[in-house]
Amino acid sequence: MAALFTGANSAIPSASSRNEIHDRYSDVPLIVRTETSEGVAKWLLEMSGAAAPGGPHHLTGVFDFRPDIVITSIAPEVELLTPPEAETIEEFKTNAATIVKMLRLHLNANVFWCNATTVDVNAQPTNHYGLSVEPRSLRVHRLCLALVDLSHEFGISIIDVDRILGEAGFQPNVNAGSEATRPRLLVRKEIFRVLEDYGYFDERPITAQVGQNGSRAI
Repeated sequence: MAALFTGANSAIPSASSRNEIHDRYSDVPLIVRTETSEGVAKWLLEMSGAAAPGGPHHLTGVFDFRPDIVITSIAPEVELLTPPEAETIEEFKTNAATIVKMLRLHLNANVFWCNATTVDVNAQPTNHYGLSVEPRSLRVHRLCLALVDLSHEFGISIIDVDRILGEAGFQPNVNAGSEATRPRLLVRKEIFRVLEDYGYFDERPITAQVGQNGSRAI
């Protein structure tokens, strides 16, 4: 099994993933690759170039690596808060949808997308009137809802980081942009649970991801 983890502040460093899965499922061969991402807009540009004959291969040596699983995050989008870099939510959804289609078309890979916590311990009370920059917590909430729409359309699975960290409680040093060690472990545990439910660690057919439009992987 080959897995690609991409996105800022990835909850699953490659060595940790490989070692932990080997300890729990010693008979499962696993190749893990981690890469950083600067958001879906730049990722899509790189993927489009890599998918074209003779195109460049930057982050998306993904087409050479050919993972069975792609796990990514909205964390890069959370950081794109100020114009002109900030994407609108619709632009994010359009770019993300195209990425999912390309991963399905070229790799037939299942896609898992981590959302982010809506809690911002550094936020100041405001009525939002006249603000030129969208508050972090509101942007995360809107991105989380956009992921739900993508899940309905394409059947991708959402790793609900917002729920996991909310249930676990927060320490003073944890904010919306960075997870401390314990939250990282909790997110990693949830990803393993989801992959196990899909059947990646058992000798049985892998559960298909099927969306409302019939788009599917596997």
